Amino acid sequence: MDERDLNEIIAKENKNKLMALGIAALGLVFMLFHPILGIPFIIAGAVLFFLSQSRLSKIVGRTVALKVLSRHIEDLSFDQEGGFSDELIDSVYMGFPAYDSIKCGDHIKGRYKGRDLELCDLELTETRVVKSGKTTRTEHVTVFQGPYVCITYDKEINDPVTVTENGSFFNRDNLVKTESEEFNRRFKIYCSSEHDAFYIITPHMMERIEEIYERAEHEIFLNFCNDGHIYMAVDNRHDSFELSLMDKEAGSIEDRFEKELQYLLSLIDELSEGFR
Repeated sequence: MDERDLNEIIAKENKNKLMALGIAALGLVFMLFHPILGIPFIIAGAVLFFLSQSRLSKIVGRTVALKVLSRHIEDLSFDQEGGFSDELIDSVYMGFPAYDSIKCGDHIKGRYKGRDLELCDLELTETRVVKSGKTTRTEHVTVFQGPYVCITYDKEINDPVTVTENGSFFNRDNLVKTESEEFNRRFKIYCSSEHDAFYIITPHMMERIEEIYERAEHEIFLNFCNDGHIYMAVDNRHDSFELSLMDKEAGSIEDRFEKELQYLLSLIDELSEGFR
């Protein structure tokens, strides 16, 4: 499917969305005079709008994402509905805030510069009960949203090493301090073995970690695991490779997806550079 075909699909579905909005608006007008008659129009408009946007995501979004990803990742597989297992996310200690619900999407697997790479969009939410006077309500609060990345590395350690800016969710007995007071003020390193921690967090790696945080411009969570993988999560409150309501051309979508991927790959490159 070439760019012209994609643009035709975008134009068609955008017309469908405008029609759906018109139906919903008509329902709002009916609500002023006959509420029971207006509700079905509002529901129908909302359903039609959602279906049209979903078709755009599955056809255009997937096609463009595969085109962009295949430029940089070998042996590529891409599943818009997939992700890491809940068990893995729960088992890797990243320092996330408390959560009780996990949602994944846009699962990507392949090889990047000689390393196995796996990543997905991740959203963690916590159910909270809010009291206001005599009433209570339940809220689902997003505590993390962003890319969750896993790459292989060739260091062998017995105990995982976690690096985070927020140390409130860890046992302070496992806090490891470096010789850099500046690094210690900004980051917290947790590991039950100082030997493993300093084997991974060398002065060169510390420089790369600082660069990663500067580039990311968002809170980052790192775990150098003892299963041969590095896990990295960026809390940028954004899903990658998502179409916006204003998208009109496949070319501009491709440019945006390319920038999003380059952003992630630059962080991965910094991590890999830390072991050289």
